[in-house]
Amino acid sequence: MSTNKPNLTRVWASDAPAQNIVDPDITTPNKFAEGWLAEIPPYQHFNYLQQNFTQGLAHNNEQGINVWDADTIYPVNGICKGSDGSLYTALVEQSGNNPVGDLLGNWVSSISINDLSLPYVFDTVAAMQNSSIAFPVGKTIETNYHNLVSNDGGAKYIVRAGSSPEPVGSPNLNGDFYAELQGKSDWMSPEVFGSDGTAAVDSVVIPVYMKEVRKQLWKSGKTYVLDADVAGSSRAFEVFSDTEMSGYGAIVDMRGASNNGFYIGFNNGSLFRNQIRGFRFTQSNVSSITNAIMIEGFVNYMIIEDCTCIGMDQYFIGMGGDNSGYNYLTVRNNVATNINPQVDNQYSLCYEFFPKQSSLGMKFYGNYGEQVGWGGVFKIHTCTDSYIFDNTFIRTSNVGNSQSQAVMLGGRITHPTSKTHFHNNRIEDANSSLGALFIGNTSDNTYVKDNLIKGVGGNIWVGNGLTNSEISGNTVNNIFSLSPAQNDITSLIITGNSFSQLNFQAPSGGQLPDNINGLTITDNVVRTGIRIDVSTSSDDIVISDNEITNVNSTCLLYADNIEFKGNKISVSPSWDQGTQVIVANADNYRQMNNVWDLKGVVSQTAWLNGATGAQIVGETVEDALTRLVLDNGTNTETFDNRLKLSGGSWAVV
Repeated sequence: MSTNKPNLTRVWASDAPAQNIVDPDITTPNKFAEGWLAEIPPYQHFNYLQQNFTQGLAHNNEQGINVWDADTIYPVNGICKGSDGSLYTALVEQSGNNPVGDLLGNWVSSISINDLSLPYVFDTVAAMQNSSIAFPVGKTIETNYHNLVSNDGGAKYIVRAGSSPEPVGSPNLNGDFYAELQGKSDWMSPEVFGSDGTAAVDSVVIPVYMKEVRKQLWKSGKTYVLDADVAGSSRAFEVFSDTEMSGYGAIVDMRGASNNGFYIGFNNGSLFRNQIRGFRFTQSNVSSITNAIMIEGFVNYMIIEDCTCIGMDQYFIGMGGDNSGYNYLTVRNNVATNINPQVDNQYSLCYEFFPKQSSLGMKFYGNYGEQVGWGGVFKIHTCTDSYIFDNTFIRTSNVGNSQSQAVMLGGRITHPTSKTHFHNNRIEDANSSLGALFIGNTSDNTYVKDNLIKGVGGNIWVGNGLTNSEISGNTVNNIFSLSPAQNDITSLIITGNSFSQLNFQAPSGGQLPDNINGLTITDNVVRTGIRIDVSTSSDDIVISDNEITNVNSTCLLYADNIEFKGNKISVSPSWDQGTQVIVANADNYRQMNNVWDLKGVVSQTAWLNGATGAQIVGETVEDALTRLVLDNGTNTETFDNRLKLSGGSWAVV
């Protein structure tokens, strides 16, 4: 039931003469404070009191809020009206401070506190936490700085009732209220959540709060410590869909064993549109199995660029997990150096992409990788349509018994990799164990083109598969076979390369191919020789138009259905006397239109041991004492051969 409002415009004794209105304290000091006694008060005192009461009510009625005066002691959160008509709230208990123009922090505009449409701004988060202002629920608060130690970072909050569930990021306020951190879809920095560059703070603050921020701006020149041991998890920081992380100049220090710094994906998750840019990853206390970026979910349209990683024990970028994979992954302009500084991690790689789910569409370019220990530099499996170009891969030490090539394209028989384009890269390998580049093992439609591969381990190793693949335009030490059981080579072209030796005849550490069905070796510059052997069968092998110079070991062709034609062959002056230049233990061997310069060496041009259906046609041999030797062959034809002899004879044995 409402109360009727009386007429508050009337003021008692407003027309009375002054002598009829007397302050009791004038006639009896402190009378106002002491009050009435057993007495009959004079009417002048009653007039004064009743005028005081009614005048105050009239003032309230007119102003709504009392106008500020110099005598009133205003408590914290006390409200008055200033002479400018604005309402003010007292921040501290005080008197005599006019709120209009106050610069001493005594007053604040009441509208800025109570109007939910206007944000209230504090300079620091500490000032917000220490403020005695009673904000209404739903009020927006902003800070210019957040971090309690460095006063870095600004943020936006909404006042909520109760105690904060996350007091580091969402601080408690005066009374039973807290400021809930907002703006998680805007650009934010770890400093907003209290990160100050120490493991104890950063390893708690960053994983808890930054995981929900979709646009992250990590501060340039600041070091952030991620220590999974401190955080209580091997996943120091988890990245979610639509997260864009910019850290140009920011340093992320990885600490703790088995620590994945930026962990992306969950074991059963699928993520979209992640971006990681400009971070510098270090590991100040080198621990084992530490990775800067680990992808264990399935990512789509992800970009990793402009990052630097120094001294990580295992991976700069690694990929694993039962459901890991990607559609359209771009990795560009990154640098990974001094990877595996303790040398003994044989699984270490600068860049390792081994998804367990079939993946599509990698672009990997402009990157640099340096491995200093047992492991490799770059590995890719289970992928289709990969473009890997303009990168530098370096392995600096010759650690014995290394378990990896410097670069591996494919390699797992049960995880096919196809349509890989590897071109214009540089590989320098100081490790002689397994070589610089491995391609194969169900890696069809692989194109290795225009790469520079050097160092003591600067070899290409060819594995299983490689149907409709091409190795072209490369400069490399040797091309070897490194074949698992039941190895088949089908429709492989090796053209336009410069190398010392092509050896598919069980080089040191290698194995024989089982079957070759389509191998073309053409237009190469070969500095030593060619050796081909198969354990089961072969067909459609063409060795043509190569320049085979300074040959110092026998070319061994232990495979059926070989055409050896149009080549230019010259042997080294150190050639052993009486040694065959070519030994062909094969059926249907065809040797034609080759030009031989044997430089006066007493040699046998070709030794056909047990060959059936061989043809020696159109050969040009320049030497004094050269013989063509056929041994135990049947149905062999020789015709239209040209010899320039200064002595000796052509002999068929």
